Amino acid sequence: MNEDAPLKDYHRRKLELAGRLRALREVAKQAKDEAREKQCMEWMAKLAEDRFTLAVLGQFKRGKSSLMNAIIGRQLLPTGVLPVTSTITALKFGPQERLVVEREGLLWPEELPLSRLEEYVTENGNPGNQKRVKTATVEVPVPFLRRGLWFVDTPGVGSAIVANTATTYAFLPQCDAVLFVTSVDTPLTSMEMEFLREIRQHVRKIFFILNKTDLLPASQVAEVLAFAARTLREQMDADSQRIFPLSCQRALAGDPNSGLLALQEELARFLSEEKNETFLNVIAQRVAQLAESGGGTHGACAEPQSIASGPARPQRSATLQTRGCPVCDHLYQAVFDFLAQWQYAIATDEKAQTEFATELGFCPLHTWQMNMWSSPVGASVGYGKLALRVAQLLKETPDVIGLVHDTKTCRVCRLMRDAEKRYAAEFAGTLATDAGRETYTRSQGACLRHLALLIAASNNHDVANFLRAQAARRFEEIGEDMQSFAMKTDALRRYLRNDDERDAYLRAITHLVGDRRLCVPWPADVEL
Repeated sequence: MNEDAPLKDYHRRKLELAGRLRALREVAKQAKDEAREKQCMEWMAKLAEDRFTLAVLGQFKRGKSSLMNAIIGRQLLPTGVLPVTSTITALKFGPQERLVVEREGLLWPEELPLSRLEEYVTENGNPGNQKRVKTATVEVPVPFLRRGLWFVDTPGVGSAIVANTATTYAFLPQCDAVLFVTSVDTPLTSMEMEFLREIRQHVRKIFFILNKTDLLPASQVAEVLAFAARTLREQMDADSQRIFPLSCQRALAGDPNSGLLALQEELARFLSEEKNETFLNVIAQRVAQLAESGGGTHGACAEPQSIASGPARPQRSATLQTRGCPVCDHLYQAVFDFLAQWQYAIATDEKAQTEFATELGFCPLHTWQMNMWSSPVGASVGYGKLALRVAQLLKETPDVIGLVHDTKTCRVCRLMRDAEKRYAAEFAGTLATDAGRETYTRSQGACLRHLALLIAASNNHDVANFLRAQAARRFEEIGEDMQSFAMKTDALRRYLRNDDERDAYLRAITHLVGDRRLCVPWPADVEL
């Protein structure tokens, strides 16, 4: 195998993601959605820089700054007995040591001596972030930080300084991977578990660190490790998650038995073997979320499939977390990927334009959906040959209706039918197992159309009975939620409404007729 093949594949997929972001940015620009346009630009910049953010997170006073100092092998970040870190502090590679501080209200970042770091990132030097520091970036010539790695220290959550917790929570969407630090004295508190669940909403790759092992004898450290593993297994479904016990204090003192070496070796393996894949997966997820928010849809976003992970491979556990129908979500993602790439192709590639014109485009629904990804210039270029082709055919044939695609002849409709059939068969196969049924039980289930397809694809009486029973239970729950929502609203007790009650009517419609993204064109800001 060509040794450069993985790198070339990574580069190809990165450019494809950039193309999707470019299309989304154009849609946001036309809709005058400045916030979403800015997000597209930020993720485009992240792709261009190959910037991978490895953040250190945890409750206050768990030793996060000390851990970073131990990993890079020098006492660089401030540490102390009281809560220290007050802002986001990023370490990145640079040939010369320097400090760059970005502050709200200032057009340009400030370049300062590294010796002034404490004035901007600590509670003592910058209490409550009075200096309005957005980020403090430290550039140092440390080999660990090469190849685009941003190693980020965050304020601890749960201290009396509320602003620190808010700063950390706001930073979670920026993270690509996380070192989560707890300690042997009070491991995995309820607050930490709640924080972990929030982290999991944004980040898949988490390294668990059990710090301060120097505080207990080895036998008690083993007991704490067992407790932490059991807690993660029961509450976070992290059955095979490795926990790294270590003492940052011993590591900084050069003790070879501190436990740091095992963590460093795993980080080195991850950064060399998995970082690129994780990086693309995270951005693909953000792209899908941007598309979801732009379409004005409700519920969780479908799992990104094609570009970030190469050939489509459904990830059922993540997909089943949707508030809608998982099969509908899968089909939407297939259509999204195809149209986002195809609109770019017909705007830039003459061969694609000719092919598009020869096929006479798509059905009305998918024509308008693809138009959402096209700029006026792109649409003009992409549809130019098609318009000329139709003009020529009108001169040659009396069959005008034959020039209009329907769902039987549209390329995208065929793609949907094929994807629907394959996915339903694969999905049904998982329901023949106890684990598959247990996972499905925790989901919202499939819409009626796809429920019928799953039953037919399974060809199993037990599976059919299971699916019908689950659907009946869900419809009963949704019906009750809708009635509760109406009652609490009429009684002027809106504050009593829970999340299930708020979106019950949307879930009901989705599960009755399917996801609206597959049924109607996505909204546009241009009307004729």
